[in-house]
Amino acid sequence: MLRVVALLLIAEGVWTLMWLTQLLSSLGWRDKSSVALILARGVVGAMQLTTGWGLAGRRPSALALARWVLLVSAVLFTVEIGCRLTPTDLDPTYRWPLVLAYWVYALVAFLFVRRALLSLQH
Repeated sequence: MLRVVALLLIAEGVWTLMWLTQLLSSLGWRDKSSVALILARGVVGAMQLTTGWGLAGRRPSALALARWVLLVSAVLFTVEIGCRLTPTDLDPTYRWPLVLAYWVYALVAFLFVRRALLSLQH
């Protein structure tokens, strides 16, 4: 299951970085809070990609980092989508169910990573 988490983190990181490259030209006319969130998402996306790659390579340091990046991404996702502070084509009707689904994904992945980390320590 840890490989699935690694693959999901890699995919999410790549998707985030592609999304960011599409928005770079529009950062000049966006408000500061949106720019800050977009750039924060870019940093989290890079960390997701790096962490997923580390998990795929079974690096112990990636286990500790994965827990944090999953939770930070879920919090950021809540602010971005739930509060509609970053650009998206998502129908507003689905924003909170999507936020809830993302939290479920993040918490389940967090628990798998935590279990792997605990088994590594023993």
